[in-house]
Amino acid sequence: GAKTVATASSGNAGASLAAYAARAGLKCVVTTFAGSAGAMLAQIRKYGATVLPLVNKMDRWSLLEQAAARYDWFIASPYHGPVVGSHPLGIEGYKTIAYEIVEQQD
Repeated sequence: GAKTVATASSGNAGASLAAYAARAGLKCVVTTFAGSAGAMLAQIRKYGATVLPLVNKMDRWSLLEQAAARYDWFIASPYHGPVVGSHPLGIEGYKTIAYEIVEQQD
């Protein structure tokens, strides 16, 4: 039921979420840090996502946690680093990647 999806990313994950959100007609917010690669941020913006570069990269986690609680955003990345022990959906994503790698080894 969320109308906005968000992630903390400096590139690929943000571009991927932005593409999926655009396809689904959802708003997308990508929190990143100052100095992230310009080409990747341009790709994220091209899909219509909002990019929020923060001076302190660790602020991304608290911003996402607060947005989930206050605005019902669906957060597609962990709320804090390191990834292990954080948001359960983030862990499930890594498990899926591992399964896909094993399947492709045959």
